[in-house]
Amino acid sequence: MGANKVVQKSKEAKMKAAMAGGKSRKKKWAKGKVKEKLANLVMFDKATYDKMLKEIPKAKLITPSVVSERLKVNGSVARVAIRHLEEKNMIMHVGEKSSKQMIYTRKIGGGEVGNHDTEPQFLASNGRSQHLVQKSKEAKMKAAMAGGKSRKKKWAKGKVKEKLANLVMFDKATYDKMLKEIPKAKLITPSVVSERLKVNGSVARVAIRHLEEKNMIMHVGEKSSKQMIYTRKIGGGED
Repeated sequence: MGANKVVQKSKEAKMKAAMAGGKSRKKKWAKGKVKEKLANLVMFDKATYDKMLKEIPKAKLITPSVVSERLKVNGSVARVAIRHLEEKNMIMHVGEKSSKQMIYTRKIGGGEVGNHDTEPQFLASNGRSQHLVQKSKEAKMKAAMAGGKSRKKKWAKGKVKEKLANLVMFDKATYDKMLKEIPKAKLITPSVVSERLKVNGSVARVAIRHLEEKNMIMHVGEKSSKQMIYTRKIGGGED
């Protein structure tokens, strides 16, 4: 008993020590990679302005992001710089002008790092051709819409079932045909009689009852007004 008490006390002591240790040691969270804050200029100084006049007009692609990265200025200052260079006729716009999409290139005949004089001409001609393509697309769309209004869709007519001109009463020829052909058939139903004699359903049912009364055909299975299934009389001729 005494030994158990000692063991019990040691367990409690261990638990208290563990809890005390857990409170004292706080978890240290690892700091993730922090992106460096760019200390971009919010206005031009003399050195940055001179660098802009020297480097930007020689670039193949001139956009606010390119200017911002090269001169270490913020976006609004970069856009002001592009407009300033355009006013001084040092750069030229590519494609259609838009306040949302400022894409420029060096002026034709201007110097460039690497001295590739054909590149600006290519960009300029590409801009003009893009404008022409845009116009042709609009013209095509208008023509398509105009054509769509004038031409109405013609719906194809599906196969139309031929209307059956079935008789609604017996004539002499049909009655004689009924007496001759129907009693010889293996299967006699209103639909079979209607198809063979070209009469409607009610006339076909009357014909079956008439032949049954004359004992020329016999019923198959249990009799029912809904299901009229007959066959030829045993010993009669066959179709």
